[in-house]
Amino acid sequence: MRCSGNFDPRGDTKNKPTMRAVSLTAGLLARLQRSRRGDLAFADPAEARAWIESLPQGQPADVNRALVTAIDAFVAASIDASTQLDVLEVLRPLVHVVQADLARRYRGSPAPLRREQVDVVEDILGLWKCLAGAYLHCALGGANRIRPRGPDKRQATALQRSLDTTARLIAEHYYAYRLPPGSVYESLNDMYRLGERLDLLRVPVTDPFQKRRDTRCRDAWTRALLLDGCLPREHHHRELGIIYRLLEQWATRVRVVAPTHPGPESIPPLYIDLSSACGLRPQAGTGEGVRALDVSALASELRQLLALVRQGAEVPGVVLGTDMSRREFETLLLSLYRQWCEGGIRRMNERQPSEAMAHVSAGLLAAHFYLGRKPFEQPFGPGTLPARGTQSKGAHSMERIRVATDYLQANGIRAEQWRIRDESVSGLGMTRPHQEAGEPWINLGLLISVRPRGLNTTLVGTIRWMQEDEHKDLQLGIRLVPGIPVAIAARMADAVEFEPAILMLPLPAANAPSSLLVMPGRLSPRMVIEIYREGIDRIEITALLESGGEFERFAFMPAGSVYDPGEEFEPST
Repeated sequence: MRCSGNFDPRGDTKNKPTMRAVSLTAGLLARLQRSRRGDLAFADPAEARAWIESLPQGQPADVNRALVTAIDAFVAASIDASTQLDVLEVLRPLVHVVQADLARRYRGSPAPLRREQVDVVEDILGLWKCLAGAYLHCALGGANRIRPRGPDKRQATALQRSLDTTARLIAEHYYAYRLPPGSVYESLNDMYRLGERLDLLRVPVTDPFQKRRDTRCRDAWTRALLLDGCLPREHHHRELGIIYRLLEQWATRVRVVAPTHPGPESIPPLYIDLSSACGLRPQAGTGEGVRALDVSALASELRQLLALVRQGAEVPGVVLGTDMSRREFETLLLSLYRQWCEGGIRRMNERQPSEAMAHVSAGLLAAHFYLGRKPFEQPFGPGTLPARGTQSKGAHSMERIRVATDYLQANGIRAEQWRIRDESVSGLGMTRPHQEAGEPWINLGLLISVRPRGLNTTLVGTIRWMQEDEHKDLQLGIRLVPGIPVAIAARMADAVEFEPAILMLPLPAANAPSSLLVMPGRLSPRMVIEIYREGIDRIEITALLESGGEFERFAFMPAGSVYDPGEEFEPST
């Protein structure tokens, strides 16, 4: 049956005829109201299995669209909620297989996504919405029939499936560098209200896509909120997958409690307003829809995991060295702890609005070129830029431009025009207009050089987060590498040729010590190398500070003599 227009998830449908019906159907159920009553592909589980067998093999995009059409028509038909649930359970494994197959076509790809990848994203989001709406429709059908004494486990199963599918819908938005629309949160919170009213939130149900034997509606809802509250736009797709997997266990550590005035708790709660179209908040709101999430048990588990990682022990649910390195996982845990248990990472420097345009290029080689204002060349060797000699000034300038242009083209260095939205000592907020043509190249952690128009300066930073807005422009957060960048050359102590590197000079005002940026895989701690700026200096690498896809940044100190005085005073036998 269809959801009637007088349904209200917060209470008695007789007393509140239309208060939440519009917002609910505007979310996940809107498509059901628009569904055409076409020919049914199936009407019971047996027919659904036969229909699945008839689908084309190896064509996930076609299967995806066939599922959307079939589920829409099935839910729009007058079929009882119990049969609907049985049929959806038959279809659900196929949905997960098809979605995972399609998602591999764009997850982890650089931004902006290609047109064909955007089409895949739309197909995936459409099927998750369709399935979530179908399960919710099933739960609503069960709500309107005569209920047995106590909570209805089949109804709890339908609601849990809808919440779980909505969590996957939220995750898929972030995999595609998108912010989920408000209607998704609105529907998520409406489902929780429905679970509260029908006492379904704590009913244990079995889910074949969960490792735990029993799960609950409350856990699926909490999982979706925690995922949205961990700043997913800052995490690579691989990290997001690990977070989502671990959230199956972590969500059970969170308790939903009545909001109270903030006290002196060491771990402040998080808040959600069920009457709003947004996710978690660090501050309590007002109104009967506000709920508090006690994350103290979750904080304790994260601290225990951090201790295990630092001790070199195995971590349950994560294969360190395969999924990610031990150092990367420690960094991830610290980030999650700050977001969930400390009210988020607070910005040290306030940003000021800006409307400046800037040229942006990717990679260490590009940054080195624009900092040094010439192609990289070996110290003490013949220069690549022509000397003026007997050439006129204009001819000499044209020749230098030609040489520089050839160098840029040979190394794939190009520039795009972005807009600086805001800026501070430590970072920039930037917008990459969707009109910029060219191949996708933007990734999290990528080293970029920013040259504000009208200023004779080059800034060096890394992409901290990115997210597409409603105008298809890409919004980005840039963290400036601390220090003052200078183009230099570096080589191993026993090597002949130098390679381009960037020296970050100390910046006392920002408490930034010296550091060195090099191509990845070249250096490691305790290695002694030579750098050339105005002369050759020897330095010892002391620690890896950060790494991106195309660079590594190291701390260093001046290197002493290679001569070890301890060798001279070895005890004689």
